[in-house]
Amino acid sequence: MPFLDALPEPVSNPCHAHIATASATPGAVVVTPLSMQRTAELTDQARSHRETWTRQPLVWPAPHEARGLRYEIGARHRLPVHHHPFPRFGWVIEGTLRVTNTETGKELLLRPGDRIAESVAQGHFGEAVGPERVVLDVVDIVPPGHGSNTAMGEPPAPTSARRPTPRNLGGARQ
Repeated sequence: MPFLDALPEPVSNPCHAHIATASATPGAVVVTPLSMQRTAELTDQARSHRETWTRQPLVWPAPHEARGLRYEIGARHRLPVHHHPFPRFGWVIEGTLRVTNTETGKELLLRPGDRIAESVAQGHFGEAVGPERVVLDVVDIVPPGHGSNTAMGEPPAPTSARRPTPRNLGGARQ
């Protein structure tokens, strides 16, 4: 089941208008907002991270706002490849989550009590490993008013990595 298809119902909290809640079908993903208190607690913990799990330096946007979410990922469910343009931090509450970075091939196995500073602008996916669902609390650090911090697919190549496109400069070939 595609990730976006698993999220058909919008959440009523206007701060989280981009969030949706899935039906209780097996393998579905359910996303709900965290309380402001829980979000503040996790944001304080996130400040101790200096780099992502793929060794990228963490840069928080200034100004920023923190948005807390709880993901419930069905047993053995794999999320599609996606990326985050801004910092995202996660805390595993239940289950076992395998995160795979599609750019580096690196994998990380997370269990209850583990936390992660997710990669920024690098494609990756998460997968619930084993017979239990995964419950994951996340905090996104985004500029005020920014929409979702999750974009589907691989991130676009940086401008410096793109090949120049051939152009006709008006001269004749010899």
